[in-house]
Amino acid sequence: MDLSEAGALLVMATAPPRDNPFTITIEWRDTAVIVAARVVRSEQRQVRLEAATLARRDYAVALEFVDMTPDATSTIRRIITAT
Repeated sequence: MDLSEAGALLVMATAPPRDNPFTITIEWRDTAVIVAARVVRSEQRQVRLEAATLARRDYAVALEFVDMTPDATSTIRRIITAT
């Protein structure tokens, strides 16, 4: 996962519809925060594994955090700083 204060980029097995609302829990060590998000975009990508005979596909899904509280923003900022 790629994380910023405004959103996240996730890899998922399926593509959720654009603007689909999500609730996501972000955990790092002993810190966790639950935030609301919406799907901004989803792009299919092909995954190649050296030992695999078939290529699999997954999706890079961009989420935008919505209705962030100051506590949630602060927690995400601490997680980003720690990584």
